[in-house]
Amino acid sequence: MVRVYAELRRRIMEGDLRPGDRLDPTKLGKEMLASMTPIRDALHQLKGEGLVESWKHEGFWIADLGETAIRDRYLWCRDIARLCLLAAKTRFASVAPSTAGANYPEAVTDLLLRIAGLSLNQEHGRAMASLCDRSYLIRTLEPKFLAEPAGDLRRIEAHIDARDWDESLSAYEAFHEHRMDIIPQLAAACRSRASMAQ
Repeated sequence: MVRVYAELRRRIMEGDLRPGDRLDPTKLGKEMLASMTPIRDALHQLKGEGLVESWKHEGFWIADLGETAIRDRYLWCRDIARLCLLAAKTRFASVAPSTAGANYPEAVTDLLLRIAGLSLNQEHGRAMASLCDRSYLIRTLEPKFLAEPAGDLRRIEAHIDARDWDESLSAYEAFHEHRMDIIPQLAAACRSRASMAQ
Protein backbone atom coordinates (compact mmCIF):
# COMPACT_ATOMS: atom_id res chain seq x y z
CA MET A 1 0.00 0.00 0.00
CA VAL A 2 2.89 2.37 0.76
CA ARG A 3 4.31 1.88 -2.75
CA VAL A 4 0.91 2.33 -4.40
CA TYR A 5 0.10 5.39 -2.28
CA ALA A 6 3.45 7.06 -3.01
CA GLU A 7 3.14 6.44 -6.75
CA LEU A 8 -0.46 7.66 -7.00
CA ARG A 9 0.35 10.72 -4.91
CA ARG A 10 3.32 11.57 -7.13
CA ARG A 11 1.28 11.11 -10.31
CA ILE A 12 -1.50 13.36 -9.01
CA MET A 13 0.79 16.12 -7.72
CA GLU A 14 2.88 16.22 -10.90
CA GLY A 15 -0.15 16.17 -13.19
CA ASP A 16 0.31 12.73 -14.78
CA LEU A 17 -3.21 12.10 -13.50
CA ARG A 18 -5.14 15.26 -14.32
CA PRO A 19 -7.86 17.20 -12.47
CA GLY A 20 -11.19 15.55 -13.10
CA ASP A 21 -9.68 12.20 -14.15
CA ARG A 22 -11.66 9.19 -13.00
CA LEU A 23 -9.62 6.66 -11.06
CA ASP A 24 -10.64 3.09 -11.86
CA PRO A 25 -9.19 0.81 -9.13
CA THR A 26 -9.19 -2.21 -11.46
CA LYS A 27 -7.24 -0.35 -14.15
CA LEU A 28 -4.86 1.13 -11.57
CA GLY A 29 -4.30 -2.32 -10.10
CA LYS A 30 -3.26 -3.70 -13.47
CA GLU A 31 -0.98 -0.71 -14.17
CA MET A 32 0.65 -0.86 -10.75
CA LEU A 33 0.71 -4.65 -10.35
CA ALA A 34 -1.27 -4.40 -7.13
CA SER A 35 -4.44 -5.96 -5.74
CA MET A 36 -7.62 -3.99 -5.04
CA THR A 37 -7.04 -3.69 -1.29
CA PRO A 38 -3.89 -1.52 -1.42
CA ILE A 39 -5.33 0.48 -4.34
CA ARG A 40 -8.53 1.27 -2.43
CA ASP A 41 -6.63 1.95 0.81
CA ALA A 42 -4.36 4.38 -1.02
CA LEU A 43 -7.30 6.12 -2.71
CA HIS A 44 -9.07 6.55 0.64
CA GLN A 45 -5.90 8.00 2.19
CA LEU A 46 -5.52 10.41 -0.75
CA LYS A 47 -9.17 11.38 -0.34
CA GLY A 48 -8.45 12.25 3.29
CA GLU A 49 -5.61 14.48 2.08
CA GLY A 50 -7.86 16.29 -0.40
CA LEU A 51 -6.05 15.04 -3.51
CA VAL A 52 -8.85 12.65 -4.51
CA GLU A 53 -12.63 13.00 -4.28
CA SER A 54 -15.37 10.39 -4.16
CA TRP A 55 -19.05 9.90 -3.56
CA LYS A 56 -20.70 6.71 -2.41
CA HIS A 57 -21.16 4.37 -5.39
CA GLU A 58 -19.64 6.99 -7.73
CA GLY A 59 -15.98 5.95 -7.55
CA PHE A 60 -12.90 8.13 -7.23
CA TRP A 61 -11.57 11.04 -9.28
CA ILE A 62 -8.88 13.70 -9.09
CA ALA A 63 -10.00 16.87 -7.32
CA ASP A 64 -11.03 19.70 -9.65
CA LEU A 65 -8.79 22.74 -10.12
CA GLY A 66 -11.21 25.34 -11.41
CA GLU A 67 -11.01 29.05 -10.59
CA THR A 68 -12.87 28.71 -7.29
CA ALA A 69 -10.66 25.86 -6.06
CA ILE A 70 -7.47 27.70 -7.01
CA ARG A 71 -8.68 30.96 -5.43
CA ASP A 72 -9.65 29.16 -2.22
CA ARG A 73 -6.22 27.51 -1.97
CA TYR A 74 -4.40 30.80 -2.57
CA LEU A 75 -6.52 32.61 0.02
CA TRP A 76 -6.02 29.86 2.61
CA CYS A 77 -2.28 29.96 1.94
CA ARG A 78 -2.28 33.74 2.43
CA ASP A 79 -4.22 33.43 5.69
CA ILE A 80 -1.80 30.88 7.15
CA ALA A 81 1.27 32.84 6.00
CA ARG A 82 -0.09 36.08 7.51
CA LEU A 83 -0.74 34.41 10.85
CA CYS A 84 2.77 32.98 10.95
CA LEU A 85 4.50 36.19 9.92
CA LEU A 86 2.49 38.18 12.46
CA ALA A 87 3.37 35.60 15.11
CA ALA A 88 7.05 36.01 14.27
CA LYS A 89 6.71 39.77 14.66
CA THR A 90 5.36 39.48 18.21
CA ARG A 91 8.21 37.35 19.58
CA PHE A 92 11.82 36.54 18.86
CA ALA A 93 11.14 33.95 16.18
CA SER A 94 13.64 31.26 15.37
CA VAL A 95 14.34 31.42 11.63
CA ALA A 96 15.06 28.11 9.95
CA PRO A 97 17.68 28.23 7.19
CA SER A 98 16.46 28.27 3.62
CA THR A 99 16.23 24.85 1.99
CA ALA A 100 15.17 26.09 -1.44
CA GLY A 101 14.08 23.19 -3.62
CA ALA A 102 15.67 22.15 -6.87
CA ASN A 103 12.71 23.30 -8.95
CA TYR A 104 10.18 26.11 -8.68
CA PRO A 105 7.28 24.16 -7.07
CA GLU A 106 9.66 22.69 -4.49
CA ALA A 107 11.14 26.13 -3.80
CA VAL A 108 7.63 27.53 -3.17
CA THR A 109 6.83 24.61 -0.86
CA ASP A 110 10.08 25.06 1.06
CA LEU A 111 9.47 28.80 1.50
CA LEU A 112 5.87 28.34 2.66
CA LEU A 113 6.88 25.64 5.14
CA ARG A 114 9.65 27.94 6.37
CA ILE A 115 7.05 30.67 6.94
CA ALA A 116 4.76 28.21 8.74
CA GLY A 117 7.69 27.25 10.93
CA LEU A 118 7.82 30.80 12.30
CA SER A 119 4.70 30.04 14.32
CA LEU A 120 4.76 28.14 17.61
CA ASN A 121 1.47 26.54 16.59
CA GLN A 122 2.28 23.25 14.86
CA GLU A 123 -1.16 23.17 13.25
CA HIS A 124 -0.01 25.97 10.95
CA GLY A 125 2.76 23.72 9.64
CA ARG A 126 0.42 20.77 9.17
CA ALA A 127 -2.14 22.89 7.34
CA MET A 128 0.52 24.47 5.12
CA ALA A 129 2.09 21.10 4.26
CA SER A 130 -1.29 19.71 3.21
CA LEU A 131 -2.05 22.83 1.20
CA CYS A 132 1.33 22.70 -0.56
CA ASP A 133 0.67 19.10 -1.61
CA ARG A 134 -2.78 19.97 -2.96
CA SER A 135 -1.39 23.03 -4.78
CA TYR A 136 1.71 21.40 -6.29
CA LEU A 137 0.27 21.14 -9.81
CA ILE A 138 -0.81 24.79 -9.68
CA ARG A 139 2.72 25.78 -8.68
CA THR A 140 4.15 23.88 -11.68
CA LEU A 141 1.99 26.07 -13.94
CA GLU A 142 2.65 29.47 -12.33
CA PRO A 143 5.96 30.23 -14.11
CA LYS A 144 4.16 30.11 -17.48
CA PHE A 145 2.11 33.17 -16.52
CA LEU A 146 4.37 35.18 -14.18
CA ALA A 147 7.15 37.55 -15.27
CA GLU A 148 9.46 36.86 -12.34
CA PRO A 149 8.19 33.99 -10.17
CA ALA A 150 11.55 33.16 -8.57
CA GLY A 151 12.17 36.84 -7.81
CA ASP A 152 9.06 36.91 -5.61
CA LEU A 153 10.50 34.05 -3.59
CA ARG A 154 13.94 35.65 -3.25
CA ARG A 155 12.47 38.90 -1.94
CA ILE A 156 10.49 37.12 0.77
CA GLU A 157 13.50 34.97 1.71
CA ALA A 158 15.76 38.03 2.03
CA HIS A 159 13.36 39.79 4.41
CA ILE A 160 12.89 36.65 6.50
CA ASP A 161 16.66 36.21 6.73
CA ALA A 162 16.89 39.83 7.94
CA ARG A 163 14.02 39.23 10.41
CA ASP A 164 12.23 42.21 8.93
CA TRP A 165 8.69 40.99 9.50
CA ASP A 166 6.87 44.03 8.10
CA GLU A 167 8.79 43.79 4.83
CA SER A 168 8.40 40.00 4.81
CA LEU A 169 4.65 40.45 5.05
CA SER A 170 4.64 43.11 2.32
CA ALA A 171 6.72 40.89 0.05
CA TYR A 172 4.41 37.96 0.74
CA GLU A 173 1.34 40.10 -0.09
CA ALA A 174 2.93 41.00 -3.45
CA PHE A 175 3.69 37.29 -4.07
CA HIS A 176 0.03 36.51 -3.30
CA GLU A 177 -1.42 39.28 -5.50
CA HIS A 178 0.70 38.28 -8.50
CA ARG A 179 -0.77 34.77 -8.28
CA MET A 180 -4.34 35.93 -7.69
CA ASP A 181 -4.06 37.89 -10.95
CA ILE A 182 -3.39 34.75 -13.00
CA ILE A 183 -6.13 32.48 -11.61
CA PRO A 184 -8.13 32.43 -14.89
CA GLN A 185 -5.04 31.40 -16.88
CA LEU A 186 -4.16 28.70 -14.35
CA ALA A 187 -7.68 27.29 -14.38
CA ALA A 188 -7.68 27.27 -18.19
CA ALA A 189 -4.33 25.45 -18.20
CA CYS A 190 -5.75 22.84 -15.81
CA ARG A 191 -8.83 22.40 -18.03
CA SER A 192 -6.58 22.05 -21.05
CA ARG A 193 -4.55 19.32 -19.33
CA ALA A 194 -7.77 17.54 -18.37
CA SER A 195 -9.20 17.71 -21.91
CA MET A 196 -5.96 16.31 -23.38
CA ALA A 197 -6.48 13.20 -21.24
CA GLN A 198 -9.89 12.46 -22.76
